[in-house]
Amino acid sequence: MSNRLDIFNVKLNPNSVLVYLYLERHGARKNQCFHSTKTIASSVNISVRTVNRVLNELEKEGFIIRMHRFRKDGGKTSNLYSIIR
Repeated sequence: MSNRLDIFNVKLNPNSVLVYLYLERHGARKNQCFHSTKTIASSVNISVRTVNRVLNELEKEGFIIRMHRFRKDGGKTSNLYSIIR
């Protein structure tokens, strides 16, 4: 069975671990986080581009599922990140 410590058993970039732990911390109640990439970047002191690269890696490795969200007027809002490990 997977648990949150799996993140340390996979060869990931240190920024990936940092972002994963941020998502997990801020989505602790429902295993979901919807902070913007800009908010994540400023909170963990890395660039938005790095956050996007890291989120792709975490999704590819099966640690998160990213769901795009839209406003009623069709505009894009922050993604919803489900923590699955």
